[in-house]
Amino acid sequence: MSTEKKFVPLSHEYLELKNGLINYARELKKKTGFENQLASTFIYVSFAEYIASNLLENLRHFVHTGSYNQFAGILFIDERNCEKIKTFGQTIGNLGKFNFPDKQGIIHLLSDINQARNRVYHNFVSSDSKKMEEIMTNDIVSMQEKTEEVLAKINVIYIGLQKLLMPQPTQEQDNNGDTP
Repeated sequence: MSTEKKFVPLSHEYLELKNGLINYARELKKKTGFENQLASTFIYVSFAEYIASNLLENLRHFVHTGSYNQFAGILFIDERNCEKIKTFGQTIGNLGKFNFPDKQGIIHLLSDINQARNRVYHNFVSSDSKKMEEIMTNDIVSMQEKTEEVLAKINVIYIGLQKLLMPQPTQEQDNNGDTP
């Protein structure tokens, strides 16, 4: 018996927790104070990294499933268990290998978030007060806003992909007890 979890496309584990965290980040964003903004941004960047990784996992799943089904399991592309990606930049680079709705816009936003994240995280302690103020007014706000844009775009894409790739049973199928 396998202890491996079954992959459920276009879904998120612990969704209630994730929704609570993003709502907490949004509340912190509305407050003044360095600590509130920094905590909010940490949550936002974590979400940007998570959603990029989740999108990549879904794209890999659909390419495998589509190629496997198309060629009766004889030929298929399976990138589902590729090497573990260690950085946000690597995830973004791997997303570039696939085509998906609004690819350029999403990759551009994720790249901007990653660059701002690197500027903040790698220069945080070594910054003087002027540089820290610049970080607060530019990079932190940018990461928050761009992560919101990514989340909105991904939500639209996931809803569209669900309709296209995971058709729901019709009313007639439901009444007949047929399953997809």
